[in-house]
Amino acid sequence: TKSEYLQYLACAPEFWYHKHCPDDFSGTPDEEALHIMQQGNAIEALARTYFKPSKNLSVEFQRNFQSDKLLARADIVLTDNNTGIKTLIEVKSGTEVKPEYLDDLAFQLIAASAVGMRMDRVGVLHVNGDYIRSGTIDPQTFFVLKDVTEAVKALVPETRKNIEASITYLAQEEPVMHLHEYCGQKL
Repeated sequence: TKSEYLQYLACAPEFWYHKHCPDDFSGTPDEEALHIMQQGNAIEALARTYFKPSKNLSVEFQRNFQSDKLLARADIVLTDNNTGIKTLIEVKSGTEVKPEYLDDLAFQLIAASAVGMRMDRVGVLHVNGDYIRSGTIDPQTFFVLKDVTEAVKALVPETRKNIEASITYLAQEEPVMHLHEYCGQKL
């Protein structure tokens, strides 16, 4: 999945352990994790009001792209009904586009392509850091839509290699972790 892929990029041994020893990571989320999930759900619900379906625009939420190897869920897929142009949108609660968002979207592009869907454009819908609430939240000014098509498409070849590397890594024996690799100082 795209979440597992991002975990692989962040920490390959943790990715391996999550897949091979899932019971060690199960349990009820703590209060901080629950709060983060609630915030994400609230942002996603508000983002659903940003794009208005019309005669000219189709809007899909939580679109799955599942092939034999990959699974990704797109937050929003827009289709211009006149031109057929498809746009993949990732919704984020941050106030800027972070590098990991681009990795996430590159994975989604590959997953979409694997099931025969071509995305022409890619964007991140994120919170406007300058927004000041006065009354009801206006989604059109609360969010900023940033086109990241070129940056994400440039990552696709590297992402394909990383996906294969993650699959290979998962098939290996339990990783041996050297403490100095995961601490701020060398031994």
